[in-house]
Amino acid sequence: MGNVCLMMTINDFLKNEDYQYSIKTKMGELLIKFPHNRCYSIPAYQREIRWNNENVDMLLNDLKHGKKFLGTILINQLAEGIYDIIDGQQRISVFLLIIQYLKKNISFNFCPCLFKNMTYECLYDVLDLEFSYEKIQSNPRCSDFIAADVLEQRERFELIWKTIKENIDAMSPEQKTELGNNLLYSEVNLILVSDTNSRIYVDYYLDLNDKSVKLDNIDILKANLFRIDYELMTSKWIDVQKAIKHLRLIGLNNYSQQTFYYLSLIHI
Repeated sequence: MGNVCLMMTINDFLKNEDYQYSIKTKMGELLIKFPHNRCYSIPAYQREIRWNNENVDMLLNDLKHGKKFLGTILINQLAEGIYDIIDGQQRISVFLLIIQYLKKNISFNFCPCLFKNMTYECLYDVLDLEFSYEKIQSNPRCSDFIAADVLEQRERFELIWKTIKENIDAMSPEQKTELGNNLLYSEVNLILVSDTNSRIYVDYYLDLNDKSVKLDNIDILKANLFRIDYELMTSKWIDVQKAIKHLRLIGLNNYSQQTFYYLSLIHI
């Protein structure tokens, strides 16, 4: 199929229904299908959530005033109905949290596709607890929830969730419904690639340095290692992250790029 670029609403992208798009090319008509029960996944090698309350406030304020263009999303089709999110995981995560809160708060009828976050495998279990540390501590699965938070994202997700809650709770029922509809019918520029060994990930990842969230040492190291062996690092990076988390737990927080490189080697 090669690479395909198309404009798509959030509704069509995330709703658990069959969708298909027809694109005219020089070679004829190209039919792009997004099947029912498709699965989107944030791979384990992705960075942690880095949005803050200001990012969420800005998004919600924009959506209060109508439908918006919400940027470019890059996904890699691994198999029929299975897609890795390469660029756009921060926005998609927040979109889904907004939808989840609207479903809890009003009669918002929307059934999203299966969504997996391999950087935080218990994400939706912890969401049911509103990312509260106290609720997690009193839950029988506490140890599982803590172990799954390899990139230590709970606090940031809790902040995002509270910001969503505060904004939506201040709206009337009509405003809440309008907000949800504005989100669902906002558009993204979707780039779809079909190459399990594609190094396009590296180029897009480094491009993040030109965006609002700068790359840190571990981001730069990750990009360099992925250039060396994309397939191997895809499968091994989560082990590197677990080793780094162990360093933090024992109080070693100011480590060098050489330390990152060493951790990468011992987990390959």
